[in-house]
Amino acid sequence: MSTYQERVSKGAKLLDDKGPANWRSLINMTTFSVGYSHRCIIGQLFLPWHGCNGCTAFANVCAELGMATLQERVEHGFDFLDWDSEEELGQAWLDELDAVPA
Repeated sequence: MSTYQERVSKGAKLLDDKGPANWRSLINMTTFSVGYSHRCIIGQLFLPWHGCNGCTAFANVCAELGMATLQERVEHGFDFLDWDSEEELGQAWLDELDAVPA
């Protein structure tokens, strides 16, 4: 399995290709959390337009972006497995957001 930063870089590239042009500026760093579907990267970018903030909407948006399975979401840094560190994955996203100007 790749490192958290490698996963996040892959997810950021996917959003650069398929997400809103200014997706980095749309993330609320104060409320960001990878552990909540409505506060994670996908949740903040796409769930408000889907009219709900649940896990089903999260999975549907991920499938629309080409990540239909849990493994694909993990590989892109948008989900994590039981043995993964939620804190380290979240920090990798914060580092990614800080590294590239919005």
